[in-house]
Amino acid sequence: MSQLENLLSNESKENIFLVRAVSIVGGIVYFSWSFIYRYAVPGAIDPVETRLIISGLCLVIFLATFIRQARRYITHITYTAMFLTTAQLLWITYQNNFNPYYQMGTIILICVTVAFYQSLKSLLLYIIATSALLFIPFFYFDLNILLFLYFGCGTVFLVSAAALFTRLVLANKLQKSRLEIAQTAEKIEAINRDVKSIMQNIQQGIFTIESPDGHTGKESSDYITRIFDMEPEGDFNFIRFFAQSDLTKDHLSQIKSAVASIGDDFLQFELNSHVLPASFTLKASNGERKIIEIDWNPIVKEDNVLQKILVTVRDVTEYRKLVAANEARQEELKHISEIIAINDKKMGSLFESISRLMSSAKGAAQHCGEILDSSSMSKLFRDVHTIKGLARTYDLSSLAECAHHCEDRISELKKRGAFHRNEVIEILRPIEETLGKYADVTVNKLKRSRHNNNQLVMDRRQIMAIVQETRNSATWSADAKTVYLQKLQALFISLLQNPLATILEDLLESLPGMASQLQKAQPIVQIDDPSISFSPSYHDLLKTVFTHLLRNSVDHGIEAPGERLLQGKPTQGRISIKLTLEGSKLFVFYRDDGRGLDLQRIKEKAMMMGLCRKDEEMSSSALANMIFHPDLSTKAQVSAVSGRGIGMDAVKSYLMSFGCRIDLELLDVDDQYAKFQFKFSLPTESYESFESLLP
Repeated sequence: MSQLENLLSNESKENIFLVRAVSIVGGIVYFSWSFIYRYAVPGAIDPVETRLIISGLCLVIFLATFIRQARRYITHITYTAMFLTTAQLLWITYQNNFNPYYQMGTIILICVTVAFYQSLKSLLLYIIATSALLFIPFFYFDLNILLFLYFGCGTVFLVSAAALFTRLVLANKLQKSRLEIAQTAEKIEAINRDVKSIMQNIQQGIFTIESPDGHTGKESSDYITRIFDMEPEGDFNFIRFFAQSDLTKDHLSQIKSAVASIGDDFLQFELNSHVLPASFTLKASNGERKIIEIDWNPIVKEDNVLQKILVTVRDVTEYRKLVAANEARQEELKHISEIIAINDKKMGSLFESISRLMSSAKGAAQHCGEILDSSSMSKLFRDVHTIKGLARTYDLSSLAECAHHCEDRISELKKRGAFHRNEVIEILRPIEETLGKYADVTVNKLKRSRHNNNQLVMDRRQIMAIVQETRNSATWSADAKTVYLQKLQALFISLLQNPLATILEDLLESLPGMASQLQKAQPIVQIDDPSISFSPSYHDLLKTVFTHLLRNSVDHGIEAPGERLLQGKPTQGRISIKLTLEGSKLFVFYRDDGRGLDLQRIKEKAMMMGLCRKDEEMSSSALANMIFHPDLSTKAQVSAVSGRGIGMDAVKSYLMSFGCRIDLELLDVDDQYAKFQFKFSLPTESYESFESLLP
């Protein structure tokens, strides 16, 4: 039964109780009253029979209250009995010449009677009917005899009416309040039912921490049992939930410190809330590992005091697996799209180049003692930076980002000054794993080779044309055969040639994207090549060197379009690469039409690194050659392209490892910038000229 139904039922019970009280008490008192009169007024006319009849009527009314069908008429019968009792007593008073005792009894009866009326309408009817009865003796008795009776009854009527009106107003308000309370109680009960249902069915663990020592509240969701394989009952400390977790004792101690803020100012909790874990791993009873996410929600009272902490936990193991699987799938699709854009030969060459750089980087770490020296660390830095440059050139974004993060970690180690071998190997691991993912996609998904087989590729139509022409070769003249052989010679020489433009083809194709990333116009690259073909063993060196040179030109040297226009330059920068044969030596000249070197800025950076003193006089050439020093960069911030001071150090180091040298030649020096070009030589075995063999 609802609260509202209980309220209405209780009101009905109160009415029945009132009728019973009137009947039983009124019947006994009214019957006994005649004996009091007889004792106070000897010789009084007071028939016991009529009183006995009225007392009997009271008994009948009392018994009728137990009959449900009669209850609807009980109130009206009671009111009628009250009026008849008043009339009968007034008649007895009349018979006794309005003796003062009888007048007093009448007034008392009226006082008692009006107190039981529940409505103003019924009371007014009673007053009108009784007043009519009281007015009849006025024609037979003197007013002086009746004055006490009239005055007493009139006072009772007025006071009773006013009192009943006030009581009804208050009762109405009370009734409304009781109804509102009952309705509110019903709503609260419904909410409690809903909450209970939610706590039973919600797929989250919910409980509250209600004391500084970590004891939980009585209410908790049923899902708690499924997550932790235990049920919080009685005096339960929430720390038991973490018994099988991967949280250390130090973590648990920090959690306890934060929870100890319950009962204190909320600010105390906020200061410690950062130590509360957002997730942890839980070992289930079956040995499996669950990943649990946990939220700590403070409940604060109005005075800003932390009252309790509502804790929600979720088992996200399956969700995390699905997310990881989806991310792996997305990553695989991304790798496939990046690799498809690279042809087989280039892909094989790229894998070999990056693999050699990785072997070199790992070798720098593994062939030293526990602590790496600065030269090994610089070599490691150069190799990782070159891997990043090659990855960005071929748009292998995951590998490039991974290498960039490794550079950040290596920079941190360099600042610390201690290079532990195990740390360095661990830093290189993500690059190795990412490269392995690309290789797996290449071999297992795309069924392509990850190795460069150095095969020469000839177009099918060229082969068919040769077959068709050689069918009639027996009828050719000597001159025709000579021309045909010259054509074959030219064809095969073209297949054997590896000019610089072909070797740098991928680098040059990546320049527009790099320039766009730096908000610059695509540079124009001009290669002056006297039919030089480079040996395959030097392709990696050339790609590595020009990777750094081209990226430095686009990022450092060539200005933004607006700045170039102010200087009277075209928006597109110019990069010039010239190959010159001087006897048996091959020289490469490289320059761009950018702003040049900021010699003052170079000196400031050199002083900051302790490479020179402020008062030390240095030539422009000496300052310019500082750019080959490791870690020296004039850029204010490190970008994804450059700014670590590695590029030129890498160029010089790689060239020197092949027995080459590089020089920086100043072309024009003004007050701020110095224009320059790089000149480096390449050994004789690195190239061959087919110019003399061409027909």
